[in-house]
Amino acid sequence: MKRDELKQVLKPLIKQCIKEVIFDDGVLSGIITEIVKGLGPRTLVAESAPPPQAKEEAINRDRQRLREESNRTHRKEMEEQRQQLSESVSERFNGVNLFEGVSPMGEGPAPSSGPTAPSSPLAGVDPSDPGVDITKLGVFGK
Repeated sequence: MKRDELKQVLKPLIKQCIKEVIFDDGVLSGIITEIVKGLGPRTLVAESAPPPQAKEEAINRDRQRLREESNRTHRKEMEEQRQQLSESVSERFNGVNLFEGVSPMGEGPAPSSGPTAPSSPLAGVDPSDPGVDITKLGVFGK
């Protein structure tokens, strides 16, 4: 018997045997049962990402920290410049402090874009200015 003839005879026999084992003996149902068990409720282990609010709070804290650090650096640089200016002026005027007892000026009026530009009525007034005492006018009832 040649190989091709043997193949033609054995192939249908083997197919029939496999079908009997799979369907009649319940092997297929066992395989399906095992697959369904494997597909059942899975326990997933995943790293939970922090909630968006926690991320946003962390970003805001970082921004605040960087802002404060920048402000500190800026203040330090300004103080160094003031010190250098003070030393320079002191050298030119034989050690006399020209700015002794002088306080910094308040902010000037806000720049306007014309005569009708709105401005604050207290623009340019020093916040530490006590103003005018109006309690003696007698308008506030007794």
